[in-house]
Amino acid sequence: MTTPRLSAEEWLARVRTAHAGPELLDWITRRIGRPYEEGPMLDSREGEEPDGVFERLAIEDELFRARLDMTASAYFAGDMSNPEVDSSIPVIHALLGLVQRRALSGSHASIRGWLARHDQFLRAEPGAYLARAVLGALATTQPRGIDDMRQFWLRLWQNGPSLWQPRAFIGLRLQDPVTAANEIPELIRRTEAEKQDPGALLHGLWNQPGGKEAFLQWLKTHQGESAAETARNALQKRLPNERIPVSSTNRRRKAAAPLPTLAPEQQHNWYN
Repeated sequence: MTTPRLSAEEWLARVRTAHAGPELLDWITRRIGRPYEEGPMLDSREGEEPDGVFERLAIEDELFRARLDMTASAYFAGDMSNPEVDSSIPVIHALLGLVQRRALSGSHASIRGWLARHDQFLRAEPGAYLARAVLGALATTQPRGIDDMRQFWLRLWQNGPSLWQPRAFIGLRLQDPVTAANEIPELIRRTEAEKQDPGALLHGLWNQPGGKEAFLQWLKTHQGESAAETARNALQKRLPNERIPVSSTNRRRKAAAPLPTLAPEQQHNWYN
């Protein structure tokens, strides 16, 4: 006998009052596994994802946000979040996305532990699908001003797999924008090697608290160097209404217009 589908209103009411832990996790798992049978109808025109409903509830209700945080923390501390079990991957990815977007900081420690336990599996993962998600979650939930976290991001930035490195730079700039700014020459070298634009990562640094000041101080210290000019020009394209100072050695030279490119747009940018 088929169980009648709950109305959207009743489904939402039950999810709102679900206890943290297994009960709420069960609702999340069912929604991720059967998004067209569980919960409100998806708006495909808006590109709505199945986990979006939980994000909206977390925005609307601080108590639900706290229960979601506790649920994610318990999930990543336990055995159900084993990425080697294929059926777990959609739930793992959805929860990591929720943690990242809503900055569910109570989950940080258990997610960092999860990364350490599954490091070997994640390093071998094609496309770094889960690895990038877990690094994004750690970046937005990390406590600031912690040397251990600074060193964590620096190690990944300097020695991590190539597809991990952009997220490592994001984590580093959020932890310490001055240290991240000092890594700009290496960022330029890597993006040039990958034929990618460093502008997105530099724009993120510019827009965060303390980032603009860190970038400008680094630019001033390294004025006239090729990496500084490349970084300034890449960022300037994203800031049409702001004027980034030109290095003193180049002030009399008129900047040449960028040459047109015939290279096709990359389907997957290095920094995504």
